[in-house]
Amino acid sequence: MRIRITHFISLVSISILLAGSSAASLAQNAPVGLTRYNRAPVSNALLRVHLPRAVQRTLENGVKVLVLEDHRAAQIKIAMYIHGAGGLFAPTGQPGLASMTAQVLSLGTATMGAKQIVQTIDRDAASVSVYTSSSTPTAILSATGLSSNFHDWFPMVTNILLHPSFPADELSSAKQRQISQLQTKQSNSCFFGH
Repeated sequence: MRIRITHFISLVSISILLAGSSAASLAQNAPVGLTRYNRAPVSNALLRVHLPRAVQRTLENGVKVLVLEDHRAAQIKIAMYIHGAGGLFAPTGQPGLASMTAQVLSLGTATMGAKQIVQTIDRDAASVSVYTSSSTPTAILSATGLSSNFHDWFPMVTNILLHPSFPADELSSAKQRQISQLQTKQSNSCFFGH
């Protein structure tokens, strides 16, 4: 531990020394044969980037799945696009219904309450969110978790998507938050004259 601290202090003192030096003094103290042109180095070598290809499959129920594998990562990221569930398709006279549905979707299922879902997410170091806006045709459910415990957190994600219960108390709280946000937005727009 002492070696690391000493090493860190010497790096700090070197960077302070360099930061305090002028370009002229650095050029004077440059090693013999080093020429400074005040330009970034340029390489004539062709830059090659290899991106992995996504594999597309269609499940028996018609769901299209794209898989992009990167085994360097220790986590799995999932994005489920639910076409027709976005705010663009909200029923006439019910603006914000899609957004409210997205907010409450992950707050309870037929077999899990909101508290149980949060505990599972925390225990498995996962995250789940659902999003849509008034101008999009899709809702997006995204989930991320460690690949080592994928079989623990992924069933919860599918449970949220396929069996939401929309608990009355959670729905009421979400409505109150939405009303409060709209009132704040309205008072701010009146205050700033927009």
